[in-house]
Amino acid sequence: MSEKLDKNQLIFNFLNFSRRKKILLVLLIDIFCAFFATFISFFLRYDLKFDFFEYLLLPLILSLVFIIFFIIFKIYNFFSRYIGINSVKNFFYSLLAYTLLYFFIINYISQPGVPRSVGLIQPIIFSLMIFINRISIIYFLNFINSNYNIKNAVIYGNHKNASEYINKIKDYRIVAIIDESIKLNKFSIDSIPILNLNNLKNLFSKIFVDKIFIILENNNYVDRKKLRYKFNEYKKDISFLPNIDELVKGHYSIKEINKIKLEDLIDRNINWNKENIKNYIENKVIIITGGGGSIGSELTKQIYSYQPKKLILLENNEFNLYKIINEIELYDKKNNLFPCLVSLNDNEQIKNIFEQHKPEIIFHAAAYKHVPILETNIISAVKNNIFSSINLINLSIEYNVKDFILISSDKAVRPTNIMGATKRFVELYSQSLNMENNINTYTSLSAVRFGNVLGSAGSVVPLFNDQIDNNGPITITHKDMTRYFMTIPEAVGLILETCIFKNKSKIFFLNMGNPIKIVDLVKKMIDLKGRKIKESEHEDGIEIKYIGLRPGEKLHEELIISGKSIKTEHPDINIAKEEFLSHSIMLNHLAELKNSVENKSISAIKEIFKKTVEGFKS
Repeated sequence: MSEKLDKNQLIFNFLNFSRRKKILLVLLIDIFCAFFATFISFFLRYDLKFDFFEYLLLPLILSLVFIIFFIIFKIYNFFSRYIGINSVKNFFYSLLAYTLLYFFIINYISQPGVPRSVGLIQPIIFSLMIFINRISIIYFLNFINSNYNIKNAVIYGNHKNASEYINKIKDYRIVAIIDESIKLNKFSIDSIPILNLNNLKNLFSKIFVDKIFIILENNNYVDRKKLRYKFNEYKKDISFLPNIDELVKGHYSIKEINKIKLEDLIDRNINWNKENIKNYIENKVIIITGGGGSIGSELTKQIYSYQPKKLILLENNEFNLYKIINEIELYDKKNNLFPCLVSLNDNEQIKNIFEQHKPEIIFHAAAYKHVPILETNIISAVKNNIFSSINLINLSIEYNVKDFILISSDKAVRPTNIMGATKRFVELYSQSLNMENNINTYTSLSAVRFGNVLGSAGSVVPLFNDQIDNNGPITITHKDMTRYFMTIPEAVGLILETCIFKNKSKIFFLNMGNPIKIVDLVKKMIDLKGRKIKESEHEDGIEIKYIGLRPGEKLHEELIISGKSIKTEHPDINIAKEEFLSHSIMLNHLAELKNSVENKSISAIKEIFKKTVEGFKS
C-alpha cells in the first residue's frame, strides 16, 4: 500500500512540475529527436560510411537552430492532455516552417558531401518523431490519470487570480482555467489553457474533470448560490476559493477551501450592545467554568476582549485548557488570565479558588451534554451536572458573587433524557433561591436557555461535514426531526447581553428563529459544498440514511414550558414565565438524589426527576 502511495506521489509531483521544468524536459526530448533524425537521414544515404564531424555537424546545428520555430509558434506554452484547435494548428505550422527552411538551406546553400535528399528526409523523420512523441505523452497522461487516481480540476475566475492558485491546490491537477473575459482561446498559464466559458462543455467531452474550483469575488451566500446554479448543469463537485486579495491578506488559507461558513446554514445576523457589555465586564473578576469547551472558549475570547481585571478558567480537560490559553495568548498576552485544571466535583479546590480570587461574576458553562452517552452514565451525569453546579451556586452566595449565570439548554424543557433533566434540576434550584429573599440577598442567579449551536463539539454539523467529505452516507435519526440553531458567537453575545439587564434573576431564552429540519440542514450543507444528493441506487452523490431516534432523543425541541414569556428590551432575548418549586422542596429532592446516587439506584434517580422536573420521561 505504501509503495503505491509513494508511486502516486512521485507521479503527481512529476505532473506538477513548474512551467520551466516542463518546457526544459520537452525541449530536451525535441533536441534528441533532431539529433536522431539527422543521424538516421545520413544512415539511410551512407550506411554509416561518413565522417561525423565533416558531414553531419552542419545539418545537426541547423536542426537545433530551427527548433526556434517551436518557440515562435508557442507550442511550448501549451502542453496538456487537452489540445485545442489553435494548439494543433500552431504545431503543424511550426513543423511546416521547420521543413521548408531546412529543405531550402540544405538544397540551395549546400555543403560538399551532404546529400540534398537529407534536406527532405531529416524533416520528415523529425516531424514523425515529434508527432509520435506528443501523442505518446498525451496517452501517458491519460493512462496515469486513470490508473493512479490523479484527479482533474478546472478553475473558474479571472485568469490572473487563478494563476496564484495553480501550485497551491495540491490534491488536483489543473487542466484548464475558465475566464469569461477571454474571447479567444489563445492564452495559457504554466502550460494550462485559458478558455472561455463557452468551451467548457467541449473540454468536459474530452477530459473527465472531477471538480470545479470557483474564485469568489465576494464571499457571501448569495454569490455562491448564483455560481452553484450556474454550474449545476455540468454535475461536477464544486469548491469555492476566496478572493485572492483576501488570501494575500491572510484572511483565509488554502486549507479553508470549501469550508462551510456556519452562518450560511441559518442565514441570520444578530447584533449586541458591545459598549454596555464592556462596561459590565471591564475590571471585574470573572470565573468561566468549562472555559475550554465550545461555549466556554467563546465566552473566554469575548470576555477577555472586554478587559476584565481577572479571568479565571476552570477546566478539567487539559488539552482544551491548553488550546484556549494558546489561542488567547497568541494575540494578547497579559497577566490577568488564570487557567485552573480542576474538577468541579473537587469542592475543596473550588473553595480555595473562591478564597484566592474573590470572583464577582461566574459563567457556568461546564457540563456533560452528549445525550445518548448520559443515558447510560446517569450517576456521572448527576454528579457533574447537578452536584457540582449546586456547589458552585452555594459558594457564589457564600462569597457574595454578584452574578451567577447558568448556561442551560432547550433540552431542559419537558426533557426526555437525563441531560435535559439535570439542566432543569439546576434551573429549579437556582430559581428557588431567588424566591427566598432571606437566603439570597445579594447574588443574582440566572439561566440562559438556547438550542443547538453550530460547530460545537458533538454537534451534528462537524459530523455531517466529515460524512460529506468522506462521500457519505449521511446518517439522520428521523426525516421529520427539527432543531433550533444559532452560531456560537451569536449565543455567547446574547448571553452577555442578559447580564446587563437590571432584573437578572430569571430564566432567559434566546430567539433561535424557526426550528430547522435536520434533513433540510443536510441538503443545504451538501449544496454549499458543491455536492449532490444521491436520489437513486444507480446515481452518484451523497446518500442520506435514516437510522432511528437514539436513546433520550426528542423529535422536536422546545424553549419554554408554559408557552408564556415576557419580552425584554432586546428583541432576541425573552424571559420564560414558568412555575418553580420552593427552596425547601428542592432541598428535600436534592437530599433524596444524593442518597440515590450513593446507593447507585438508577430507578430512584429517575423517580426523583419525575416528581421534580415537569414533563420528564425516560
